[in-house]
Amino acid sequence: MGQTKQNQRRHVRLAAALLLMLLCAGCATVLPPEHPTISIYPTVYPVRILKGLVPANVPPNTLQTLVSQAGWLDGFGGSRLADSDWRLVARGIARKGYAEIDGRRAGGRIRWITFAVPKESRELRLTAGYARRPPSLHCVGVLVAGKPDQILRRKDAYHRMRETERWTSSKGAATAHVDRVTNATTGKLDHWRVQWISRL
Repeated sequence: MGQTKQNQRRHVRLAAALLLMLLCAGCATVLPPEHPTISIYPTVYPVRILKGLVPANVPPNTLQTLVSQAGWLDGFGGSRLADSDWRLVARGIARKGYAEIDGRRAGGRIRWITFAVPKESRELRLTAGYARRPPSLHCVGVLVAGKPDQILRRKDAYHRMRETERWTSSKGAATAHVDRVTNATTGKLDHWRVQWISRL
């Protein structure tokens, strides 16, 4: 009888320990990996932006070349993208007109790069996001000095009012601009971004 009670207590303790482990695991915060990750669905923007995009066939090596020409390849700290990463980016653009590289935990200057093909223009728009002002080598030839070329005040994809100071440059078939985006109500910096628009 005593042995039976001891076994029951042991089972209760094991069950309690297992329950505690499950609860702790359930409360753990899941963070993106430190290596940049590729997604063919938006995480930087709301998913509804896909409605305004169209699929396009852009070879992986072309995408890698464009990002290299923009000076962004070194933007994810010590991380480098593999050939399979570029193939996944190309697959996302071919299927949805969108793909992104999320580097928010990679330790580099660039937080993310998005690739999008809008319906109205059918241009490839590469956008790199930064928490702070991007280095001049990442600005695709845009000189960020003096007064901006434009000041835009409008709602972003999440319907938040933002004010954007924009510096622009055009070279041949490509247009680039650098944006400093702030909260239109508080004036607090939200992010910087560099966008390079290339005709397909």
